[in-house]
Amino acid sequence: MKPSRRRGVILFTALVIAAIMMIWAVAATYQANFQTSATRHSYRKSELYYLAKRATSRALNLLNVDPQWLAAHHSPETADVSTPGTRCWAESATGPSAKIVLRCRATIGGTEESMSVPILKDSDSDTHVYSITPAVGGGPDLIAWSSKNKAAWESLPPIPGVQKILSTAPSPNGDVFAIGQLSPGTGLWRYRKGQGWLQMPDPPANVSLSSLSTGGNEQLVCKGSNNKLMLLPLSNSQSEVMEWKSVSPPNGIVLGNVAANPSGTAVAYATGAGPSGQVVCQYDKTNDSWTSYPAPVAKTFNNLTGAASGGGGAVSDFSGGLVASGTGKLFAASNPGTSASVVYAFKPDAPGATTGTWDAVPPLPALEWQGTDVTNPSGYATKVEHLQLDEKGGLWAQSTSPDGKKFSIIRFPTPP
Repeated sequence: MKPSRRRGVILFTALVIAAIMMIWAVAATYQANFQTSATRHSYRKSELYYLAKRATSRALNLLNVDPQWLAAHHSPETADVSTPGTRCWAESATGPSAKIVLRCRATIGGTEESMSVPILKDSDSDTHVYSITPAVGGGPDLIAWSSKNKAAWESLPPIPGVQKILSTAPSPNGDVFAIGQLSPGTGLWRYRKGQGWLQMPDPPANVSLSSLSTGGNEQLVCKGSNNKLMLLPLSNSQSEVMEWKSVSPPNGIVLGNVAANPSGTAVAYATGAGPSGQVVCQYDKTNDSWTSYPAPVAKTFNNLTGAASGGGGAVSDFSGGLVASGTGKLFAASNPGTSASVVYAFKPDAPGATTGTWDAVPPLPALEWQGTDVTNPSGYATKVEHLQLDEKGGLWAQSTSPDGKKFSIIRFPTPP
């Protein structure tokens, strides 16, 4: 081959190789850019997802603790923006089984990610009530529970080594607490699903417990046989030891029933008998102080018709129980004797205030027993006990049959 021809072949080959290398370089650069863009896009999507998820969790918490949140944030224009870079609101879905939908939209650099969570309406959600019942055929007492969406009662396992249960109270986090009779004295137990019963710290020596109430996941409240308010912290805080604290009542007051605030605040409530009659008061753990509520005026309802039949003067007793709502609304039950039992409702001027007004809730229908069945209501209950508030604020009480041998758990006919 001539030298000139050979040089031409070599040059052509070099150009082909250079072209191929250039194509590879362009392809490699494109692939690198594509991978970088894909990685950036994936990272952005992941960042948006977790931001939307964090906003959704916060919005759910706000929705649960703030009764006004739902009404205040019902559209994108009125969305909650407490989580930076997000907007959250609740809206009603359409259709025959429409439910509320919580929507959260996260935005970063012009890119958006949305998350939607369906929420049950009050009418769809379940509520729970609890009762202490003797085991069929004898044996230890059991704690039975039911709900408005169930047709029957179920029982928790018996408390090991305890024959008699004196009081029980559920906590908002799903735990159930109970006071059991020991020889001598009393003990406190906690039931947690999947873990069973666990005995809690013993009360101080020679002190028996009664009138059990739980507040959120922060504190448990009982009445002590030494006429003191008994507090047990339940939080997981490392700075607070789980041990009982005894609090003396206001001067001259003999404690009756006690109640905790279900929102978990360091506030407890108590009824008591004083020199001037029945009193209702509030204990603030933060300030270690008592504050009295105004006394309600006694109301009377006919035990056959349920009609109001006079009243006036001081309330005779608060033996039927005491419960509190998360906003400081109180319910105290009185059993004046032959007339129908009366539940007094206190509406504070502001959440947590001790000023406000008392009113009477319509009386609770009594029930007639025939064998093991309950028939239509006949008259109105003259002895109610163990007031309860369910998760939606519904008021329940135990009503004892005329012969005193059977009882039923009944929801008050008019929501308080």
